[in-house]
Amino acid sequence: MLLTPDDIALGLSLGTFSIIINLSHQAPTSIFGNFTVIDIIVRQRQAATTKQRAYRLYLAQKKLKKLRLAADKKMEAACIIQSRDRGYLTRIHYQNMRQNFM
Repeated sequence: MLLTPDDIALGLSLGTFSIIINLSHQAPTSIFGNFTVIDIIVRQRQAATTKQRAYRLYLAQKKLKKLRLAADKKMEAACIIQSRDRGYLTRIHYQNMRQNFM
């Protein structure tokens, strides 16, 4: 059995295609209800798309959290540097005031 370009465009492999042919010749079972084979394929693809979207969202949130933590660390480091610098400048200013007073 050969696959047509339309089948390939739908993403059907030879194994999937043979399953579809076998299922299409059988009466609907209680598992599938009244769904056609095409309905089942569409639902599976929608489910796959939903899973991919959820996983990509998870990865994006994880990356954003990592970026925020890095930004917070940089901000904290900048605050410490500025605080130490202000303290140093204040000590120098105080020493100069004491020397000028005496």
